[in-house]
Amino acid sequence: MRVAGAGHHPPAVFGTAANLQIASAVLAVAARSAGPASAAGNLSLVGAELQTAGGYTLQGMMGISGLTVPASADGGALVDQGGEVVGITTDLTSVDSSMQGVAFAVPIDTAEHVAVQLLAGQKPADPWIGIQDATDVSTMTASQDGIAGGAEVGAVAPGSPAAR
Repeated sequence: MRVAGAGHHPPAVFGTAANLQIASAVLAVAARSAGPASAAGNLSLVGAELQTAGGYTLQGMMGISGLTVPASADGGALVDQGGEVVGITTDLTSVDSSMQGVAFAVPIDTAEHVAVQLLAGQKPADPWIGIQDATDVSTMTASQDGIAGGAEVGAVAPGSPAAR
């Protein structure tokens, strides 16, 4: 895209979400039809599991506290203090009431990986398998059950890959 009269603007630089820590300052930048907007916030969740209203479980999400919905709910860039893009904001909201006021973003590492697959004409693998409320099997339980270890699945989402 070329904007007449806008001058030269350098392209955004992709960073990595792997270096972020809880409480890292971030900025959500949005190009909405009503005009550009931005909002500052702090990383509050890393690797979060998000239960969507549509019944999907998304894993590996970042949670950001302090963002206002207009700036963060449109797929805009999430930028770190160094000015590098570290995530793509989403308009997803959690059905978990304990996560009210938290905006969510896909880590740029995940978004970039999916984009490369799409540009290569590949279908990205769906990392969602539909297992919910999984917990590690304790050593004692594993020993009693005669297994090496694993996870206990609390629920399986209907129609999910795990249900098949």
